[in-house]
Amino acid sequence: MESPGFGVWNMRKEKTRGKMDDSLSMLNDLEGIQRKVRESFMDTGMDKDQTMLDASFDNYLTLDRSLNDSLKFNRSITMHPDDFTKAIDKSRVKAAADTHQPWKSVTDNLFMDFFQTMHNNRGEMNIFGQVADFVRNCTDSAKVIEEMRERMDSLGASGLNDELIWLQNEKSIWKLVDCLYKDRLMESVYNKENREILDPTRPLSESEVVINLYRDDALLRQCQLVIDWLEQSAYEEMKIEQMVRPEAFTDHTVGWENTLHQLQNQEQGIPYASSQPLVTSMDPDAPLREQKQLHDLDQEDEVRLARQIFLLLRCGQLGRAQALCCHCGQEWRAATLDGWRLFHDSNYNLPHIPHTQKTQVEGNPNRDIWKLMAWRLAEDERVHPFIRASYGMLCGHLPSLLNVCTTWKDQLWARLRCSVDVIVEGHVRAAAVAPDGERVTLPDDYWKCRMSPEQVFAELISSRDARVRSASQLPFNVVLRCLVLEHIGELMKEAEDWVISRSHPSGVPLPHLLRFLAHLVLFFRQMGSSEETEVENSILRAYVKELMKMQEPYLVAFYVSFLPQDEQVEYYAAFLETIGDVEEKNNCLMLAEKFQLNLDKITKRVVENIRSRESKCVTQELLEEITAEDLEKIRALDFLVFFPSQRAEAIWQGNAIIRYFLASGKLEGANQAFGKIPSDSIKIVLEQYQTGDLVHDLESGRPLSGKVPRRIENSIREYFCFKAYLEAQESFSDWFQHYHNAKPKEPSAPQSTSSFTQRVAMEQQREQYKAEMERWSLGVKLQSKTVISRLYNVLLFPEGWLVDVESSEEMAEIMAAQSLSPENEEKRRRWQQMKDLRELYIPQ
Repeated sequence: MESPGFGVWNMRKEKTRGKMDDSLSMLNDLEGIQRKVRESFMDTGMDKDQTMLDASFDNYLTLDRSLNDSLKFNRSITMHPDDFTKAIDKSRVKAAADTHQPWKSVTDNLFMDFFQTMHNNRGEMNIFGQVADFVRNCTDSAKVIEEMRERMDSLGASGLNDELIWLQNEKSIWKLVDCLYKDRLMESVYNKENREILDPTRPLSESEVVINLYRDDALLRQCQLVIDWLEQSAYEEMKIEQMVRPEAFTDHTVGWENTLHQLQNQEQGIPYASSQPLVTSMDPDAPLREQKQLHDLDQEDEVRLARQIFLLLRCGQLGRAQALCCHCGQEWRAATLDGWRLFHDSNYNLPHIPHTQKTQVEGNPNRDIWKLMAWRLAEDERVHPFIRASYGMLCGHLPSLLNVCTTWKDQLWARLRCSVDVIVEGHVRAAAVAPDGERVTLPDDYWKCRMSPEQVFAELISSRDARVRSASQLPFNVVLRCLVLEHIGELMKEAEDWVISRSHPSGVPLPHLLRFLAHLVLFFRQMGSSEETEVENSILRAYVKELMKMQEPYLVAFYVSFLPQDEQVEYYAAFLETIGDVEEKNNCLMLAEKFQLNLDKITKRVVENIRSRESKCVTQELLEEITAEDLEKIRALDFLVFFPSQRAEAIWQGNAIIRYFLASGKLEGANQAFGKIPSDSIKIVLEQYQTGDLVHDLESGRPLSGKVPRRIENSIREYFCFKAYLEAQESFSDWFQHYHNAKPKEPSAPQSTSSFTQRVAMEQQREQYKAEMERWSLGVKLQSKTVISRLYNVLLFPEGWLVDVESSEEMAEIMAAQSLSPENEEKRRRWQQMKDLRELYIPQ
C-alpha cells in the first residue's frame, strides 16, 4: 500500500559537477596515462580487436580492465609483458597516493553551497526550496565522491565509504525534513479543503475507509511518510541495479526448470541429477507438503530469488519484485504478493453508468483470508527466512521481519510498518463492510504489534542487539528520532552535547556535523519550531568558530548575523583580530555592513581587544623598541578609518594607543599611531556636526561651547595635544641632530715644516670651514626658533596640555568615587593616564 504522501519526493537528477573538476584533476591524469599507453600499443601494430575495444570504454572501470588485457600482448623485446603491466599499475597507484585527499575539496564545497542557498533565499518564504537545494548539494557531492571511490578502488587505493555514508545520511535527513514538515504545514488543508462530502447512507469500501483514515489521522500519515522515506533511502543506498540479479542466472522460462527437467526424464536420467530426494509434484506447496527438496540448482536459485524479493520489497519496489517473479517463472508468487490490496468497487459510486459498462473491481475481496494465510506462512520455520519476511511485511508479522532486519533503520522500518498495518486493519474492520459479509479472525499476536512511535524508538534504544543499541546514539539517527517525535528541544540538547564535547559516535567530520546542525536550527526558526533559543545559539556559535578557523569572511559575516546582537559584536570582532591584510580588512568591513552587523561596536571592540593585549616582551633592553604586538596595535586602527562615519572613534582609539606608547617611552610607536589617523579626520568629524568652520578654533585649543558632544571635543583636543608634542619632539630631534652631529669639523693648523702647497690647501680648507660654520649657525638659529615655538605650543596649550574641557567639580567627583558606570570608569582611567603623562613629560 503506497502512502498518500509518497509523492512529496522530488528526485532530482541534475549533474552539476563543474565546481568539482579541481578535485578530480589528479585522478583524470591517470586516465590520460592509460590513454597514452593504449595509443602507443595501437601504433605498434595491435590486432584489430584492440580498435574494437576502444568503442566499449564508456567508463573508467571498463577502460582499466581492457587496458590490462591489452598489455598482455606487449611485444617489447626489452621488457617482459608482466613487468610492463606492473610498471603501469605502480604508476597509477603512486599518482593516487600523491593526491592528498582529493575528495576533501568536494565536501568542503558544501559550506559555500549551503551558504549560497541560504543567502539567495534570505528574506523569502521559500523554505522548502532551501531544503530541496540542500538535498541537491549533498547529492551532487555524493555522486562525485562515488565516482572517485570507484576510480580509487580500481587503482588499489583506499575507498571513500565513510564520506559517502555520512553524505547519504545527511541527504536522507533533509528529505525527511522536507516531507514531514510539508505534511505538518499542510495539515489544516488536509482537514478543511480536501475533505469530501460522503453519502452517510452508502457503506464505504476498504479503500475509501483507509483514504479517509490517512486524511484525518496526521500521526498515522506521518508514520507512513517515514516508512516511505525509509524505503526510498534503502533503494538509494543499496543500489539495486548493481546487486546480484537473479535474472542473470535464468532466462524467462518456467519455474524450477531443473526440477521439472529431472522429473520429465526420470527413466532416461540426466547428468546433473539432484543430490537430495526430489519432489514429485511441481505445485508451489510440494516442497512443504512432501518434505522433499528441489533440484540443487533450483534450490540455489530459490534462495537467491527469495533474498532479492525481500530486498526489493524493503526498498518499496513491489512492482519490480512481481516482475522478477514472473521472469523466473513464478507468476503464482507474483499474484500472492498482491493479496494485501484493499478492496474497492467503484460501481457503487457510479449509478448513472449503464449496466453493460461496469468498471473493474480493485483489490482483493478475500483479503482477510489471504492475510491469515500469509501470517501462517510467516510463522512456518520450514520456509526460507527471506520468504517469511516478505510475506510478514505484507501481513504485519513483526518476528519474521526482525529475523532478517539487522540494522537500526531496517528494524525501525519493520516496527513502524507492522504498527501501521495493525492500525489500518483495525480501522478497516471497524468502519468498512466486509465484501462477503464477515471476516476471519486474525491471531491475537497480530494485534500486539501495534506501537506508538515513542514505543518503537524505545524498543530500538533498549534492543538486545548491541549494534542496534549503538546505532541509536548516532547523530543522524538521533536527529531522525527527534524529527519524527517532534522533540525539537531534546534534539537541540543532544546537539549541544556533541558541540561541547566535540566528539560523537559517528564517522561524520565535526565541521560538517556543525554545518548540518546549524542549518537545521535555521530551518526550525523559519518554521517557527524553535524552542531552546540559547541552545540553538550555542550551535550557531560553534559553527561560526569552525568557519573562523577556515578563514571564510563571507560565511563568517553571514552566519554571525543570526546570533544575538552582543554576540555578533563579540565573534565578528574576534574574527577581525585575525585579519592582517589591509585589503582583506576592508573587505570584511564591507561584508559586515552588507549583512547589517553593528559596525561601530565591532570595530571599536576589535581595537580595544588588541589594545588590551599584554606585550610578551618586557625586558629592559627592548623597552623602547617597537615589538610585533605594538605593530599589531597600530594596524588595528585600519578598521576605524575605512568608513568616514567612524573617524571620531578612530581619533579616540588612536589617542589611547598614543598614550600607551608615550607611557612606554616608544616615541616611534606614537608617531606611527598618529600617522594612521588621516589628516582630514578632524574636518570630517566636525562636518558631521555642521561645524566644519571651527577647525581652526579647536587647533588653537579654544573650546567649542557645546557645539559637538563633549567626548568628541575632548578627543579632538587630545589629538591636537599629541600633535603639538610630537611636532615639538620632532623639531627637537632635528635640532639635536643638527647641533651635535652636523657641526663642521675645524681643520688642523698647518705645521712649520709644511710646504707652500700644503699651506695654501690648508688656507682654503679654513675658508671653507668658516662658510660651513656660518651656514650651520644659521641653521641652529632657525631650528632653535622652531623648537622654542613648538615647545611653547605644548607648554602654553590653552586650558593646559592633555587637559579635558571638564568642570573641576565633576572631575573631582569622578576621581573620588568608589563605584562608577563603565563610561565614567573609562573617563577616570583616561584622566589618570593623561595626568601621569603630564607629570612625565612636563615636570613642574
